[in-house]
Amino acid sequence: MSKIAVLRDDDKHAVTTASNLQGLEIRQGKFIIEWSVDEVIQWLVQTGFEDVAQVFAAHQISGAVIAKLTDSAMKEMGIISVGRRLSLYNEIAKVQAISRAQWRSNIIWTSDEYRPGWCNNLLPYGFPWCCECCVGPPATYKVTNSKVNVQKMRQNCSIGYVKCACCGYKMASTSYNLTDVSDVDVLASTACCGTPKGTVAVSMSTGKVVSFHLKSDECQKVSSLMINAREEAVVQEGIMMFSVSGR
Repeated sequence: MSKIAVLRDDDKHAVTTASNLQGLEIRQGKFIIEWSVDEVIQWLVQTGFEDVAQVFAAHQISGAVIAKLTDSAMKEMGIISVGRRLSLYNEIAKVQAISRAQWRSNIIWTSDEYRPGWCNNLLPYGFPWCCECCVGPPATYKVTNSKVNVQKMRQNCSIGYVKCACCGYKMASTSYNLTDVSDVDVLASTACCGTPKGTVAVSMSTGKVVSFHLKSDECQKVSSLMINAREEAVVQEGIMMFSVSGR
């Protein structure tokens, strides 16, 4: 799983407070929501809250649960002392911020732009081998749990109307929130030979259309993935907002 940080403003303090996890998340290579009950207990001991470890164990508080735990829920668990409960929740809030950042930045699909050559790449003299220096490398597409990203490389110099790669490339990366996706359309076809190009057109609520150029036989699968990811993003964002407001 990827752990590239894509943080919202309310999660930026997670970067500076990650040391509070005492290396547990990094050492085991897990997202916080994947922690077992025993790993949550380890974190409690390491952060100085060994006195409530048995309470968390009795209520089976795993990483998935701690990511949604509220102050009122801890009171119901029997942690009555206001000062102790608030001190603990301050640490839990940091863990929750990191957990939200991990979930949002988790990559669920990535691919390069498909550029078929002569006869849909059946002939050896195929695009982009012959003219990538003129049009730039293929774009890279990525979908995380929260965003759609398109990264394109463009040449730094041009001679008249002709661009060249003599001076290298510059990168343009654009991201869109999955919750802003309003529609996903597919334009695909078949061919008597080779694999033709298809397009997945992602319409945003702003009116912007983001096009993914892929192999035709992959388009329907990617379209379904994006629709499911969008629905999951809407649900999870609602849960996270409720969790934050319920503090």
